[in-house]
Amino acid sequence: MSYIQFDFDTPEKSLKKIQARFEKAGLTVTETVADEKPKRKSGYPTKEMKVFFSDGQTVSISMKSTGDVFQVKLNSTVLPVQNTTNLSRALDEIARKIEKNAPAWLKAQRRKQARQKVNDADVKPRVVTSRKKQTAEAQQTVDELQAQADELQAEQDTMTTTLNGLIAEAEALEKQIKEVA
Repeated sequence: MSYIQFDFDTPEKSLKKIQARFEKAGLTVTETVADEKPKRKSGYPTKEMKVFFSDGQTVSISMKSTGDVFQVKLNSTVLPVQNTTNLSRALDEIARKIEKNAPAWLKAQRRKQARQKVNDADVKPRVVTSRKKQTAEAQQTVDELQAQADELQAEQDTMTTTLNGLIAEAEALEKQIKEVA
């Protein structure tokens, strides 16, 4: 029994076939991407091919180093494929599942956008100031505090002078009292 196989070394060629089949089924393919280097998955070297559609859905096809397809995902959900022996039937089956999933996908995207809008409304915009502006504001605060400190020092000096004058006057009065007594 022969399974669906692609060329592991040049997955771009396989992507052209896949894209043509999906477009024949009436789907609009916007982009196709294939891994250049194999990745290890469950101990096997694998490559992944991705097909992006106009409605935002994505199909990922993973294959082993032998070229055998071992996993097909639609929007991060693993799809069971019934026709594992005939490539065109398998791609038609996947295309039907994509079309069937489109309304649910769009509904989920709308809900996601609505949640995002609600979350964005709750977030207060962050005020960003430049370091120069922060430095200038800090310097202005330092200058204001220095001016207040100078005023308080001047007030203390005048009070000290007044106190010294009162002490001298009190000493003079005590001296006069001692002289009288």
